[in-house]
Amino acid sequence: MTTSSPSIPADVASHVLFHFGHRGIPAGDWTENLITLIARADMANKAKLTAAYPDYAGAVLLAQHADNGIEVLQDIAAGPLHPLQAGRRADRGRQPVRAVRRPHAPGRRRVTAVAEVEAPRIVDGLPADEYHADRTSISSSGLRALLPPGCPAQFKYDRDHPPAPKKEFDLGHAVHTEVLGVGEEIAVLDFDSYQTKKAQDARDEAREAGQVPLLRHEYELVRAMADAVRKHPQAGPLFAGPGIAERSMYWTDPATGIRCRVRPDWLKQLPGLTLAVDLKTTKDASPQAVQKAIRDYAYHQQDALYTDGIWACMQPEDVRFVFVFVSKTPPHLITVRELKDQEREIGRARNERALRIYADCTASGEWPDWTGPVTEIPQIGLPSWDVIRQTEEYMQ
Repeated sequence: MTTSSPSIPADVASHVLFHFGHRGIPAGDWTENLITLIARADMANKAKLTAAYPDYAGAVLLAQHADNGIEVLQDIAAGPLHPLQAGRRADRGRQPVRAVRRPHAPGRRRVTAVAEVEAPRIVDGLPADEYHADRTSISSSGLRALLPPGCPAQFKYDRDHPPAPKKEFDLGHAVHTEVLGVGEEIAVLDFDSYQTKKAQDARDEAREAGQVPLLRHEYELVRAMADAVRKHPQAGPLFAGPGIAERSMYWTDPATGIRCRVRPDWLKQLPGLTLAVDLKTTKDASPQAVQKAIRDYAYHQQDALYTDGIWACMQPEDVRFVFVFVSKTPPHLITVRELKDQEREIGRARNERALRIYADCTASGEWPDWTGPVTEIPQIGLPSWDVIRQTEEYMQ
C-alpha cells in the first residue's frame, strides 16, 4: 500500500515517529497514551478514535499500514510550519541535520556543509545594546519568537520597532550586574517611589544615560539576591573565581547559512570542560515552577543554541550548560539545574525549524502570521489534552 502525504501537522508526525522508534519528538503523557490507544484499537474503536482525533489517527494509520508511511511522516516532520515554505522543499531537498559538536563527539551527528561560510567570531566586552541591535545574525530569543505562540510577522515587527526598556526587567539586569561584575550601570535613586515629578525626572535621566534606575528599596533587594547567589552551596562556586562574563559569539548555521549569535552570562573554563552558567531571576524558583518556565519560555532552545555556539566558536573538549534560578521573594531561594539530554535535543530540533523559517522569510521577504496565506478558513479546536479529557468524560 502506498499513499501521498495527508494533511497532518508536523508536530503530530514527529510524535508518531517517536512512538514507533523513528526519531521524532516525544509527546506528553496524554498524547503518548492516545497514540498507544489508537495503535492498539480494533477497527471499530479505531474508527471512533479517528473521528475524534483525525490527525493522530491518520498519522498512526500511515505508520502501521502504508508502505511508505514512515517516509511520508518523516517528510512532514522535516517540513516547515508556515505556508510560504510550501513548495520550496522539492527544490531545496532535505536539509542536513544541524549539529555543531565535533564530528567524533559521542552521540552527535556529522554536519554536511552546504557552502563556504564566514568563520566563527568571539567578541569580549561588546556593549549589550550593540549585541542586541545586530541585524546580521539571529539570537536565541529571536528563534524562539518565530515559533508558536509567536510568528514571523510579530518577530519582524518587534525587531523593526524595538520596545522601550521595561521596568520589570530592571531587577534582573541589576542582579546580573551585581553577580557578574559587568553589565548595565545601576543608578540608585534616593526616593521611595516614583510618585513625585522629581523622582520621575531622575528615572528618565538615568534611562537616557543607559543606566538601570532603581529605587533605594529595589537596590537593597538586588543586593540581597546577589548575596544569596554567592552564598548558595551550588550557585556560589559557579560564579566564583576566574570566568568570562557576557562573551559574544557568532557562527554560521551549516544547514541554512544563517548567522547565529549567543552571549552566555558566565563562562568558566575548567580542565577538559567549558561551563556556561545562565542566571535568571524569577517570582518562583521552585523546581516545579522552573519546569514550567522552561516550557513557557522555551529555555531548552536557549540551552541547545548556546551549547552549539560554544562548540562552534570555542571548540572545547566538553561543554555543560547550567541554569541558576533565584527568587525575587525573600529569602531568595535558588534552584540550580542542568537540562536533561532529551529536552536539549527537543530544543535543538525547535532551533532547526526556526532557522529554516527565518532563512525562507529572509530570502522571500515574506513574514507570515500564524496562519499564512490560505484559501479556506482553517478549523480550530480545544487543546489536545482537553479533547482527551472531555472525550473520556462525555463520550464513553
